[in-house]
Amino acid sequence: MLVWLQFLDSFNGKSFFLSDVCETSSTLELYTDSAGSRGYGAVLGKHWLCGRWPPLWHHLNIATLELFPIVIALHIWGPQISNKLIVLFTDNAALVDIINKQTSKDAGIMIFVCSLILCCLRFNILFRSRHIPGFLNTQANCLIFRWTSSKHSRPTRTFYQRRCQRTYCQRGC
Repeated sequence: MLVWLQFLDSFNGKSFFLSDVCETSSTLELYTDSAGSRGYGAVLGKHWLCGRWPPLWHHLNIATLELFPIVIALHIWGPQISNKLIVLFTDNAALVDIINKQTSKDAGIMIFVCSLILCCLRFNILFRSRHIPGFLNTQANCLIFRWTSSKHSRPTRTFYQRRCQRTYCQRGC
């Protein structure tokens, strides 16, 4: 109910039809990934973000950690991908169900699900997910294992540095 109230407070009364074309992770060049011990990352075309988990987040389950960069990516790049039907590929089968059903029994995950729903409402995005085996998820996997390591240089992309974890920690994660 709070998600709807937040949305209605900011809704300008205008809406657009979704595109007839279904966009995927590949066509948008939208990739996200997380590693429980390292951090998270996301890419949209030439834009990217990454970060390490705060110590308080190391106990969270991997589905929660995988959902975080998806939500952050939609909040940051929502205007660029508005009015679209988007199918995001992820290597976490539990997360596919959570995104597609837009619910979970886990209260920590629901914080992110509510944020995802609100973001999709704001930007008129119909967001779905499909499972992809981890060994085929190479674009997303390189986000974490290369960019959170000081040994490797970051690619030449625009970097968005956000301190979003603090906001979610204050909400009860």
